[in-house]
Amino acid sequence: YDESERVTHFRPIKDFTRISILNTVLVLIALLYIKPRDLFRKLKKKGLKRFFLEDFLQNSDSKEKKALSIGLGVFIGISPLWGFQTVLVIFLAVALKLNKVIAFTFSNVSLPIFIPFIIYGSFQVGAFLLGSDPVISDLSDINIQNINFKEHLSQYLVGSFSLAIFLALLIGAIGYITLLVFSKKER
Repeated sequence: YDESERVTHFRPIKDFTRISILNTVLVLIALLYIKPRDLFRKLKKKGLKRFFLEDFLQNSDSKEKKALSIGLGVFIGISPLWGFQTVLVIFLAVALKLNKVIAFTFSNVSLPIFIPFIIYGSFQVGAFLLGSDPVISDLSDINIQNINFKEHLSQYLVGSFSLAIFLALLIGAIGYITLLVFSKKER
């Protein structure tokens, strides 16, 4: 063929848009239909007890993977993502190929009894990192009237995520050391 006669039918914007839409639709189909269908088939084939033991607990996971699952759970549990924690921790555990049950279990550090301590710690850490005065001086000061979240949102968010990172690393490391100790005792 002659180089001067060659014609391109490529239309950058239109073609990229079509491919992007197709990719989005296929990913949504995979996430909302294919994966749940496969999970249901596997559950039906193995039975509930065997499925739970083999596919969720995954006792063959490495100590590192279990410790990372603990850290992920603590991070999501303390970060200010209330209302989305369960969905988010399961999604991230699946995406990162971590132990879902361990991550979910440790994401429950934000039980109602612990929330005042988490809020207090978040404001204290945020005040320290931002160099401002803490909004809450005492644990007994925690109530809706004393805390203006609109004014002190940055202090809370910085403190909350910083506290979540610190505690996730700390508790994940403690979990790893505990797993090491128990695995040595089993031998």
